[in-house]
Amino acid sequence: MTEPVLSIFTILVGIVLLVAGRQLFWLVIGAIGFLIGLSLALDYLAIDSPLILGLIALVAGVVGAIGAIFLQQVAVVIGGFLMGSYLSLWLIELFNLNLIPGEWIAFVVGGVIGAIIVSVLFEYALIGLSSLVGATMISQSVNLSPPITTLILVILFVVGLVVQLSGLIPGAGRPRSSGRSK
Repeated sequence: MTEPVLSIFTILVGIVLLVAGRQLFWLVIGAIGFLIGLSLALDYLAIDSPLILGLIALVAGVVGAIGAIFLQQVAVVIGGFLMGSYLSLWLIELFNLNLIPGEWIAFVVGGVIGAIIVSVLFEYALIGLSSLVGATMISQSVNLSPPITTLILVILFVVGLVVQLSGLIPGAGRPRSSGRSK
């Protein structure tokens, strides 16, 4: 019962991130916090209760969302770190890499790369990373073979980029200019 509900939740949040991640930065951070909290609780805590696991993930998500609202500059860096970390963990799983002892290194390296990208190119990075995370969340939830999952991921990622950059959603237009005249 818990797994289908989690899959539906993951797909719905993935769709929102895919098409409106730039406008809903706090949701991006909250969703990533939720997923990383759940992933870390499943991997490192000996908890069998879906309710406790869900509560841990929910607390991590709420803390991330509140932090994103009140500490936006810090949240930008943390959000980039969390997005990069989440994507690195998913790539390890997708390609069935056996990095259990060193998985935390991939988590940190992916996080640092994500933080740097988001800090330097905030608007475009947020569009790209939210599209990629949204596509990852959706493709990860369909449980198909790795080649099909990868194809779905790529197609959804491109769709997310196009939607967020084209302004098909009200308020989701191109990133704002820096205000400098040319």
